[in-house]
Amino acid sequence: MKNKNLFVLVVLAVALGAWAWWSNHPKIGLAPAAMGAKVLPDLPVNDVATIQMTTAATNLTLAKEQGAWVVVSRKKYPANFDKIADMLKDLRELKVGQVMAVTEKQRGQFKLMDPVPLSTPSVADTQGTRVELFGANNKRLGSLLVGKTFMKKQAGGGMEGMPNFGGYPMGQYVRTDKGQVYLVAKTLERMTESANTWLDDAFVNVLAADIRELTVTGPDRAAIRLWRTNDTDAMTIDGLKESEGTADAAKITQQCGGLNYLSFDDIAVADLSDKDTGMGAPVVYKAVTKEGMVYTLRIGQAVGPDRPDRYVKVGVSYDPALDVTPAVSPDVTAAASNAPPAADKAKQATDDKAKRAEAAKTANAKFEPWLYIVKQYRVEPLLLKRDELVKKPEPPPAPTPGTNTVAEAVKAQPESVPAPAVPQPPQAPSEMAVK
Repeated sequence: MKNKNLFVLVVLAVALGAWAWWSNHPKIGLAPAAMGAKVLPDLPVNDVATIQMTTAATNLTLAKEQGAWVVVSRKKYPANFDKIADMLKDLRELKVGQVMAVTEKQRGQFKLMDPVPLSTPSVADTQGTRVELFGANNKRLGSLLVGKTFMKKQAGGGMEGMPNFGGYPMGQYVRTDKGQVYLVAKTLERMTESANTWLDDAFVNVLAADIRELTVTGPDRAAIRLWRTNDTDAMTIDGLKESEGTADAAKITQQCGGLNYLSFDDIAVADLSDKDTGMGAPVVYKAVTKEGMVYTLRIGQAVGPDRPDRYVKVGVSYDPALDVTPAVSPDVTAAASNAPPAADKAKQATDDKAKRAEAAKTANAKFEPWLYIVKQYRVEPLLLKRDELVKKPEPPPAPTPGTNTVAEAVKAQPESVPAPAVPQPPQAPSEMAVK
């Protein structure tokens, strides 16, 4: 009897343990009716005017103002429209891959708890990113909680001899307002990124070959002026003396190429003084292109002792007097070719200059109001000093030990050396002697 009771208790304990394990682990339901359905059906993406993305640490707001998207938390700096359009498209086309039977207690395993500001790190790690979409008059159009990324394990641990880094992203866990948890076959990590990644990243982009003149001035540094007379010439260092050395072409190219695809990391949000940013005595980098476009960068001090990135102000202007694009000759005619008449070419040149002036005005209006933060490694080429652009003359080689120099050899010779005797030709016998 006792053995029978013990057996019943063991079976009951196993059953309870199995039930506890089952209840505390997520179940995947096939739910054929939900598979392939849209997570946010009928989402009117064209009506979206505001996007809010909230985490335990941040609150990011994107808004459409006067037909243009801005990052509200970055002083309404222009937003990256392509990135916003891609995100809205992803949300509209988002489909259910798997239906997850997840209890409220299990949500933290998938980072699907609602974000609470100022949460402790351990609690914040269980919270997701709340994405909310609003239309006109702050009308709520849709909402989604973005949770943990689903990682696909590499088959066989990856390539032979290579470590297994835990797989690669294959989807995302999400939770709707109704509490439904889905696994979708698309990663939504862009919706969890920081505010600076949503800024419009279009910035200064000037080819080194297009720069005709470059000056760099600032405190505690010798002024630099680089220039060339035409497109085929190499840049010359103004005032370079032969005794200083020769121009370092590689370093000059590096400094002139500093504006090629220049990018910024963020903008300064706090109101800072010139003393805080170094704009009271900045390094001024000024590049003039062959088309007369003038790019002026004022480079301030580092953001902080532990952050060497620099504060940068940008200005763009156009000077027609510096525009050296080929002029139109008045005697050009279309008699022998299909080329347009000289008058048409002159008008085209005038129109081109007007377009450059307008382009400079537009660029300056976009860049000039902001205080940018640029990565240190991107600023370094702009800050090269004059002596770094010059190859120092090589000193004469030292004499080899044990050998005399030419001067020493000459010095070792005696002051006067007797000339060797020159033999005299024999004299002809006189007539008297013949007799």
